[in-house]
Amino acid sequence: MVEMLSLEELEEVAATMRGIWTRRNNTLHGKDFKHPTALHQLAKVELVAYRETLTEELVVNPTAHVGTPKWLKLEVGSFKVNWDAAVNQREGHIGIGVLIRDHQGFPIGSLQAHRSFKGTPFNAEAYGILLAAVFCKELGITQCLLEGDSKQVVDLMNHHPKNWSLGGCLVEDARVVLNSFA
Repeated sequence: MVEMLSLEELEEVAATMRGIWTRRNNTLHGKDFKHPTALHQLAKVELVAYRETLTEELVVNPTAHVGTPKWLKLEVGSFKVNWDAAVNQREGHIGIGVLIRDHQGFPIGSLQAHRSFKGTPFNAEAYGILLAAVFCKELGITQCLLEGDSKQVVDLMNHHPKNWSLGGCLVEDARVVLNSFA
């Protein structure tokens, strides 16, 4: 496919495939099913936004609304670590995925794990950040930006409140691993 399509066509295919994957995940987690036309329109919008990030210089507006995420290029030598977890509570299994990218956005490592685990989605996400931290340590990564989609785990990681639940203990273990880099 790479030899047959132009770069613009490949970008459109990638945006559409991402939309299909997201729709699949949303459907599995009980959200509304998106019509293929809406999916295609969303892929076009995301593709335009992606192309704009490649062509425009990023300007940080100090008056921008708080909480509006802006993409910032990482410093040389830094890495972005994305993690996610999926839970199958009926069968008692979880799946964890971790992707590490360098400062240019190129993937340098990935990890996937399947475990027997009877717990909440919060516990699974907390286990995911622990696996991500251990994976970074094994690769020798000392500067990283962690990104996950569980607000509860991210808040717990950032604000350090004591939480003696299973998930809270897993997040604390991840923090200990990350702090041992120095």
